Amino acid sequence: MSEQNSKLLNITINGNNYQVESGTSVLNACKKNGIKIPHYCYHPSLSIAGNCRMCLVKIEKIPKLAIACATPINDGMVIDTESAEVVKARDSVMEFLLINHPLDCPVCDQAGECKLQDYSYKYGKSVGRFKEEKVVKHTKDLGSHVKYWGTRCILCTRCVRFAREISGTNELAVFNRGDHAEIGIFPGNELNNPLSMNVVDICPVGALVSTEFLYQARVWFLQQKESICLECSVGCNTRIDSLNNTIKRIVPRRNAYVNQSFMCDEGRLSFDYIYSDSRIKSPRVEGENVTWREGIDLFSKKIKEYKDNKSKNVAFLVSAWASNELLFLIKRLKEEYLKDSNIFFFAREHVNDQIFPKFRISGDRNPNVNGIKTIFNAKSLEDKSLTALIEDINKNEISTLIYVGGIPGNYFPKELSESINKLSYIIAIDYSQNDVNKKAKLILPSLSYAEKSGTYINDQNRIQRMLPAIDSIGGGKSEDVILQELLIALKGEGKLVDSSAVFDMMHEISDFKNLNYQSISNSGTLLKPLEE
Repeated sequence: MSEQNSKLLNITINGNNYQVESGTSVLNACKKNGIKIPHYCYHPSLSIAGNCRMCLVKIEKIPKLAIACATPINDGMVIDTESAEVVKARDSVMEFLLINHPLDCPVCDQAGECKLQDYSYKYGKSVGRFKEEKVVKHTKDLGSHVKYWGTRCILCTRCVRFAREISGTNELAVFNRGDHAEIGIFPGNELNNPLSMNVVDICPVGALVSTEFLYQARVWFLQQKESICLECSVGCNTRIDSLNNTIKRIVPRRNAYVNQSFMCDEGRLSFDYIYSDSRIKSPRVEGENVTWREGIDLFSKKIKEYKDNKSKNVAFLVSAWASNELLFLIKRLKEEYLKDSNIFFFAREHVNDQIFPKFRISGDRNPNVNGIKTIFNAKSLEDKSLTALIEDINKNEISTLIYVGGIPGNYFPKELSESINKLSYIIAIDYSQNDVNKKAKLILPSLSYAEKSGTYINDQNRIQRMLPAIDSIGGGKSEDVILQELLIALKGEGKLVDSSAVFDMMHEISDFKNLNYQSISNSGTLLKPLEE
């Protein structure tokens, strides 16, 4: 921020004095000081349109009411957001917006989080005066994921500006004039870009709805939990909404440093695998279900055998979906019991980044490559890659593999398919069946990301927290709990702690030396700038 923009200006709002940085709009100046101004068309990540007229305020020495979203503050400005003139203007704007709006709140997906409902109750009239016949507009599919209810639309143009400024795909526009104006798509186009469902999130009313979420649940019944998306290395901040322990939708959560207010469609729709029939629900030994106690005892017995024999034929294969806490515990297990073993890593294939004017979908389809680099002090995954593991297996240098998966969609490295037949023993920690797990002698079921806690380091080197959004499905356990139970069984003592306590054990790693779990902010904490 320049010196001019960082200058503090003195203003008065509703009789109280405040200091606000120059360049701030009246709306944001009020917002930063806890004074609410209703608005529809304004969005912090979009350009100013100033067309809803809901944010009108009275400013001394300006003869008419001004729109707060488009009016910058000046030194000495006196603002009134509560005068009778302002109250009457808001009342009139609300009446105008509701003239042709249908009374279909009982069947509208936006009910419960609708700004028309909220503002009508707080700022509007209790009785409608409109007696004429309402204008009825089209209901249509804009794309495969978004449906448009024209009669509900208040023409705030947030969606149009999003398609122009954020995705840059320009499918949407306002067509026709007056009371026949409505949002539409240009001929020959569809709203099917990879960011299309963001227009549903930013729509302040029920005009744009998700075809996937349509009629699925009332929002006031949903359990809402903050989370992060693991579908790529960006680590978009999200909120997971569930009902009866079933995820109904995933929506973006604002983080100005990571994803603004947006996320890609793939990230928000990729959760069906959590409820797949391929989920592993019980520990298994030689294909037979066993108790957790039996599974952990066998695991610890094998580790002790390898330690006593100083076996170099044991290797770990860990996915780039592992949390920092899990990676740390794997490192501790190796250092304390399997010093001669090697740890190899695998990840989903890298693809090209998808670059939009104001958003990026990373080509790194893994959430924690930087976690691996940080915890294992590695410049890249190439030195301990899947290729290196396969070479060692083919040379008969590895006979036992401890496989830690966790990548959605039953993913496993296909390059390993032939080599695993040469292994004499596979221990798998994963939550769904794949070709590796099917050949494992010991399987310990883990949890999907929505069922567990952990921290991840995105491609900015920003560490972010994730909490469980739903209760665990089946009989699995979080991977860090499985590793703790193993270490306790090996030592013969100790107690289980949650992932936050595991994180606080990681001070021996230089990048975590001055960091604890509580110090990680809601927007994440930058560890250090990335090396060029």
